[in-house]
Amino acid sequence: MIKKLGKTIILGLAALSFAAFGFLAGGQNASASTKLDWTKALALYPSDRNVNVTGNYALYNKPRGTSGSKIVLSATSLANLSKSTDSHYNWRAYQIAKSSTGDYYYKIVTFNQKYRGWIYGGRSQATMTGGLYQYSTFKQGDLSATQSTGTFKLANTGNSNDNQTVTYKEPAWTQYKVGRKITDSTSYANSTFRITQAGYRTREGDNWVYVVNTDGTNKANG
Repeated sequence: MIKKLGKTIILGLAALSFAAFGFLAGGQNASASTKLDWTKALALYPSDRNVNVTGNYALYNKPRGTSGSKIVLSATSLANLSKSTDSHYNWRAYQIAKSSTGDYYYKIVTFNQKYRGWIYGGRSQATMTGGLYQYSTFKQGDLSATQSTGTFKLANTGNSNDNQTVTYKEPAWTQYKVGRKITDSTSYANSTFRITQAGYRTREGDNWVYVVNTDGTNKANG
């Protein structure tokens, strides 16, 4: 028996001395006395570069304490963003720098590219601490008996980018710059699909499923 996919969403699944740091990092500009030993691209698997902010340190346009560094967002503002229920405010870390004082800083950007800057990341390159931490934007779940055995049709078709009409390569806004699989589902109005994966976005808590076209055509799979 063919069932409709109702409301379930289709998926396309661092500065002054270290001792002074805790006082200044939350919102005051340090004197420009810090130098950077190096800056480089962050060499981690994409999903391992998904982060959230802690709200314990401010965001700067340049690593804090270096020449020209200014606050982009206060620690208080970041604390509020850390609790957002909108996946547009997931963060991606993409650069890392080490300062002459031995601190590490990460350059981060929100998925919607509204906010971007450098944030303190601790005293070890091995672990993100201080102002950010690695964050899982999507949580895998288990398929129900109906999902694992049934076949389904798209409940809504067309070209509306509303998370419920087209399929996505990854659940919307859970991977940086990864978007829709197809932009128009009109031609799939009569197609049947199987569900092979399920889960939910961490911030919104909404459910997503991965669908596979039963006729073997994989263009819309997502």
